[in-house]
Amino acid sequence: MPVFPHLYRRRSWNLQIPRSKQTLAHFVRVANISKKRSPKDLNKKTVAQLKRKLWEVFSLYIRQRDTDQDGYGHCISCQTPLQLGTANAQAGHYIPKGRGGSHYLGLPRFPDDELAERNVNLQCAGCNLSEGGQFLNQEIGLRNKYGDAETDELKEAGAVNPVFKRAKPDLIEIIEHYKNLLD
Repeated sequence: MPVFPHLYRRRSWNLQIPRSKQTLAHFVRVANISKKRSPKDLNKKTVAQLKRKLWEVFSLYIRQRDTDQDGYGHCISCQTPLQLGTANAQAGHYIPKGRGGSHYLGLPRFPDDELAERNVNLQCAGCNLSEGGQFLNQEIGLRNKYGDAETDELKEAGAVNPVFKRAKPDLIEIIEHYKNLLD
């Protein structure tokens, strides 16, 4: 047991430094060493990391697309006013993830994928999470926003549910495309 417990012994220099004098930068450095961080370069990321990044960029694009220049919009299902940047403003799928919404229609397959963009719209957290997407009200909102023919085309595409795999170069291209639309 040390005589002075408030002193900290640094192993490399064999100096005693009071704990109050330790800098925050030291703790940040130690924390950063132990954390696993995903690479910043898109070429070094795995396909799963690229899909997560694509969803982040794509959902932000959808939320910005469905709001005005002041950041206000309405839920496609219940018409609740929403503000961009709040936890209540989410990007919700019309074709659910379990029926191909996340793999085929939930993420774009190529830049300017109109079906994927129509499938995902601004939605409040209540409708998106707890009420199963408010499927019928969301369909009414889609018909008002896009028209009957486009909504029927989306429903038909959701019924097909093909297996669709994206390669890394395709994912990177799509991420860059939607990043450019955000700027």
